[in-house]
Amino acid sequence: MDYIIRTATSSDLNSILEIVNHAIANTTAIYDYDPRTLEQQAFIFETKRANGFPTFIVESNNNA
Repeated sequence: MDYIIRTATSSDLNSILEIVNHAIANTTAIYDYDPRTLEQQAFIFETKRANGFPTFIVESNNNA
């Protein structure tokens, strides 16, 4: 299986949100109590990007 690591774009936000909300509901990795909205996650993503903190995506078989 081939993997590609790339910088996330805004088109990845739905997938990122799904992963984040799963972690909120099922782990203690993220200390939020309520699932995030797409707008909340977009704000976090854009704030990190504006401050020079990239978000990375790993794709396998061209699926993020």
